[in-house]
Amino acid sequence: STLNGTLVDTWNVVEDSEDGLTVDLHLNERAAARAFTTTSPARLVIDLRGTGDDRPLATPVSGAGIVLLSPQAGVGLYPLQVAGYAAPDVDAVRLRLTDSADITIDRAVSTLSSTHVWRAFSAALNDGPSGPVLLLVGTANDQGEPVFTIEVPLDLP
Repeated sequence: STLNGTLVDTWNVVEDSEDGLTVDLHLNERAAARAFTTTSPARLVIDLRGTGDDRPLATPVSGAGIVLLSPQAGVGLYPLQVAGYAAPDVDAVRLRLTDSADITIDRAVSTLSSTHVWRAFSAALNDGPSGPVLLLVGTANDQGEPVFTIEVPLDLP
């Protein structure tokens, strides 16, 4: 793998049970992309060129081997769609939705895989607390207790 230039901050190869493999690029600025393959040697080439567009980029939240793609902080709706991907050494992603009255929803989403690439996860939280809530996302320690490294403030109906 070769990265030239400053457009790409990080990149991950992600396995999704429905779509196969995806390359997720985290960019430092907006870019136009062109992708193609070569056969000898077999390669996937992604050519990026800056667009000069200086509008801010929405960046995913990440921590402790988890990249959270959605939801982003702000107003949300039920069912709340939670999606992202986890590093190869993460067996499950823990989700907790809580409010100031300690109304809590807890979920664990499996990310077990036999491959050595990042693994996509998704969950739909159909109902839960309303008003200002906090979505916590993380993993579990060796004792099975949740360790949350991502916090997303939301306002839910």
